[in-house]
Amino acid sequence: MKCIYCKNEIVKDTRSKEHIIHNALGGLLESSEICCCKCNTLMQNLIDDKFCEMFVPLKSRMKNMTKSRKTKVPSCTGKALFLKDGQIYSVTIKGDAVVNCSEYKRKNKVNLTADDYKLFRIISYDFNIENSALKQGMAKIAMSFAMYKNIKPEILRRCFTTQSNENGDLTHLNFICPIVVFLPCNELDRYMELHSRIDLFHSLILFSHRNLLVCYVDLFNTFQYYVILSETWNNEPVYESHCQMLIKFDRRMPDLHISRMKHVLLE
Repeated sequence: MKCIYCKNEIVKDTRSKEHIIHNALGGLLESSEICCCKCNTLMQNLIDDKFCEMFVPLKSRMKNMTKSRKTKVPSCTGKALFLKDGQIYSVTIKGDAVVNCSEYKRKNKVNLTADDYKLFRIISYDFNIENSALKQGMAKIAMSFAMYKNIKPEILRRCFTTQSNENGDLTHLNFICPIVVFLPCNELDRYMELHSRIDLFHSLILFSHRNLLVCYVDLFNTFQYYVILSETWNNEPVYESHCQMLIKFDRRMPDLHISRMKHVLLE
């Protein structure tokens, strides 16, 4: 098996597990037959870190999120009301708590104690979507899923361009496949989007339509895009899907201890 990016053979010493959807976003599906360890590291620096950073305000608040390996709870920024003076400040947030407020400290030239931070009430989170990083991340997920489902690499290599140094090592990569925003097309789609119960999940659908090979990417059942992987598909039918919940089930045993006989219901 060759690395999809550098085309070098993947051997035991260069094998690397690639998450189809990033581990930092709760993705569990992974493969060791997509890219080598060197390219995996390069993709992290070029695409993954910037892409995952945009979702920190969302994923940092998710309790009991599924992950194949543990990562630290990230911090983000937002606005919070300080009950001491009734003012709204820019703050640093970790999980559901304010952990720093440089604006207040700079304005009043004092430090804040742990008890002070308990008096902040979060009003909003800064959700900064950077268009280029979003497109690159979505395209990478779609292409990785297509590789996982055995779409030929020579077809998928048309989805990106690369640059290498004089030693032949890959230094840059840019996904160029078109990306289309999903919009509800009928009453059923509209109902599912606006009125159905919200359980956070990721889903991927790889499908063909005439001369198109497309991957539908849905993250947090909110960020929904069609990634067009090929516009010269050979009309061979393709339909592959993947869906996973993002919150672990609570498998704790309930307390069934009966302290009084009247609490036992008999029919």
